[in-house]
Amino acid sequence: GRLARRARRLRAGEQTLIVHNAVHLYTAAARHYPKQDMILHMHNMQDTSSLTGTVRIIAPSQFLARWYQEKVPHADVKVVPNGIDVDLYTSGDRWSREQLGLADSDTVILYAGRLSPEKGPLELMQAVHHLNQSGQQLKLVIIGDPRGNKTGPRAAYQKQIREMAKLMGGNCILVGSVAPAEMHKV
Repeated sequence: GRLARRARRLRAGEQTLIVHNAVHLYTAAARHYPKQDMILHMHNMQDTSSLTGTVRIIAPSQFLARWYQEKVPHADVKVVPNGIDVDLYTSGDRWSREQLGLADSDTVILYAGRLSPEKGPLELMQAVHHLNQSGQQLKLVIIGDPRGNKTGPRAAYQKQIREMAKLMGGNCILVGSVAPAEMHKV
């Protein structure tokens, strides 16, 4: 309903619709506009069972492109890497190591992303912990909400992350969420 009304207002038939990371919206739009030129822009793995007919997919990595090509053999899949606004990085407005309790001499590994199994932050934490136990001196800074999900498998995974961070002590800093518009400062 709402998607169809918005597409009509935008005169969607005259443009290519790009649906960002939402298979369910893509299939809804395709039902309402079967002749509409559409592209599905995917940034993670999602259920593809509702995708039928000819589908054009853009993925930011070879990994995701191969995954979607395997799951949706009839799809036309292309890789378009994520872009970077270089002007954001020239301002010099940055977080300092001191803000995070890090010394200039600390070797720091940064993870910024969703704290869910497919991204692998728990495995990264375990690897850094193992390296530190073997004599390395690494600090791991994790940006992402370790309490973002209240129930379900992701909530259980995030609990494991919090427990691992506690085990790692001062070698793991859970920062929490950072707004996407502020991420370049990290």
